[in-house]
Amino acid sequence: MREVHAAGQVPRAGSASGLRSRRLAGLRDALALLAMAVCLALLVRTFVVEPFRIPSESMLPTLVVGDHLFVDKLSYGARVPFSARRLPAWRDPARGEVVVFYVGRIGAEVAPLDRRPGLARERFVKRIVGVPGDRVELRGGALFVNGAAARRGTARPGAGAAVRAGERLGERDYATLRQPAQAAPQEDGVWRVEPGRYFVMGDNREESHDSRRFGTIPRDDIEGPAILLYWSLADPQPSSGAGRGLALLPERIRWDRIGARVR
Repeated sequence: MREVHAAGQVPRAGSASGLRSRRLAGLRDALALLAMAVCLALLVRTFVVEPFRIPSESMLPTLVVGDHLFVDKLSYGARVPFSARRLPAWRDPARGEVVVFYVGRIGAEVAPLDRRPGLARERFVKRIVGVPGDRVELRGGALFVNGAAARRGTARPGAGAAVRAGERLGERDYATLRQPAQAAPQEDGVWRVEPGRYFVMGDNREESHDSRRFGTIPRDDIEGPAILLYWSLADPQPSSGAGRGLALLPERIRWDRIGARVR
């Protein structure tokens, strides 16, 4: 005897195909949701914030190797993909801000892209110390902007032979590192910042390749200010094997840096 449902209907032979149809519909919905999530992530990365990893020690002690930060792309006007146009900016880059920008690089040669357009693009992170019209001066390694000293407080010993000194530019208070034994007299000088360009320097003064060497950066090549550390992971010790390095992963996470604002 064939089974009869409460509704008095006998199951149809096509019920299996109906189940397949429902599964296919569910799969299509899941793929559509995934596609929307990917598109949303790409829009956020393109126009709102973008991640950046610190690859060198040029911004010590503010940023350390293995820091991962978000770059605010809205403030300076996000670049429209596949064009030279940008969205309207909320404001201009400010003196004292840590920014991510593009330069041209091949090997050890670094230059602004508008002056060497044939070089490969690479992103750098530095601090703006001079805005258009500023007079930037270094005297004995001390920074002066428009004749005013940036240094605050008394310099004190840092790690190793480094000297740690506080500076203030605009609304930003931050620390710098200097290696007096490595400082070269030719690093002192005076620079006038041209219209539409910015003078950038690393906080680790003797370990930074910046505007003292490759010149000022045009406004259009600055992506945005660094705003927040969302992750920080120390490199494994050279003596650690692959398995041992994985086991030490929790110890390598710099929990105290995650969520910190970039100053």
